[in-house]
Amino acid sequence: MEPVRFHKCSFAILAAGALACALFLNVAGTAAKQAAPAGVNLFQDVMTHQASLQWQNSPSANYPDDACGYLDACSADRSPAKYYALPVGTIDGRRIARAVYLVKVKDPKQPTAVVFEHQSASQTYFFRVAPDGSLMHVVYLDRSGTWLLVANSTGEPVFAKDAADWHAALAKPAAK
Repeated sequence: MEPVRFHKCSFAILAAGALACALFLNVAGTAAKQAAPAGVNLFQDVMTHQASLQWQNSPSANYPDDACGYLDACSADRSPAKYYALPVGTIDGRRIARAVYLVKVKDPKQPTAVVFEHQSASQTYFFRVAPDGSLMHVVYLDRSGTWLLVANSTGEPVFAKDAADWHAALAKPAAK
């Protein structure tokens, strides 16, 4: 019987898969430790503190059509999304920029969509949050390519790391 020979490419694919799995499990385990306090609803935080935040019109490059299409949160009246940004922070040793967007959508039951952004030098996530605070949709952009609608469970560890910071920032009294 002849020994089984693997092509170099096959080994690289197996190694990359094992590395991705290990990284995912490490990120998921870390996220659980840093999640927002129980009972926090970031959608309600945004709506409750909306008047005390200094919103700006978002340039279309910040909230692109591809992403809003996947999130089902494109402007119903073609007005730009409004955004509020947190100061740049550091998570897991990487500089992270974060923003929250308010978008007027066509849904008569919920005419305002709340979308959070998490951006590092190598990736961007957008998270649409439901009125009950759960994730509705997650889209991801790797700097090499296109927007991808990903499973909520894939984006949840990233979102969880930001949730406590968002909750604290949204609950702060307005600057005078």
